[in-house]
Parts: sequence; structure tokens; C-alpha cells
Amino acid sequence: MTTKLMIYSNLNFKKIFEQIFFNLNPEFKKLIDLNKRIKTTDCSIILVENLKIIKDFKLLKSDIVLTTQLHESENFVEANILKAPTDIRSLKNIVLNLILAKKNSFEHLTILDQK
Repeated sequence: MTTKLMIYSNLNFKKIFEQIFFNLNPEFKKLIDLNKRIKTTDCSIILVENLKIIKDFKLLKSDIVLTTQLHESENFVEANILKAPTDIRSLKNIVLNLILAKKNSFEHLTILDQK
């Protein structure tokens, strides 16, 4: 199984994420493409300056939102919200833990992808 990391942002951070996640083959898209997701990837990182930008997007449990402004009243239950700046090791660990905990379900059978 190939691991896929999607990074959604209107900002250009391509080089740094290619260096951090070189083994996950990151793919970069604009925020508007977040609503056009057909299937879920192993993990998605969403970079926004403010959480209000993504309030109308459907977030998944495998989404990591990295933002500079975190407001107490905003509630994104499904996604993992991180306030920037954050430690690179912490971000890598969160991404890897989400990928390792990925579940594949087929009818009545659930397969845990433990690498």
C-alpha cells in the first residue's frame, strides 16, 4: 500500500514539506480543492492563517489543520488542530501516527494498517 500525504494551502510551502515528508510523496493542492476530494487519503495537512477560512469545509479525522490563529469558540471535532509555530518532530509524529492508525473497512471486516 502506498502512503499518500495531501497538503492543502493557498500559501506556497512546497519545498519545506517536500523535505520534511520526502518519504510520503506529498501532493499539493489549493484550499478550494478540499471540497472536491473524492476519496480520503492517508493523511491531509491543511495550512490556513485563520480557522474561519475553512469553516465551510468538511474535515476528516485524518486531517491536520495548521493555523496561526486559534479561537476558543471554534469547534472542529473531526480534525486535529495545531497552532503554529509547531515543532517539526511533533508534526511528523502526528502524521505518522495517523497513517499507522488508518483503518480499512470492507462490509463486516476491518483491517488495521499497522506497518
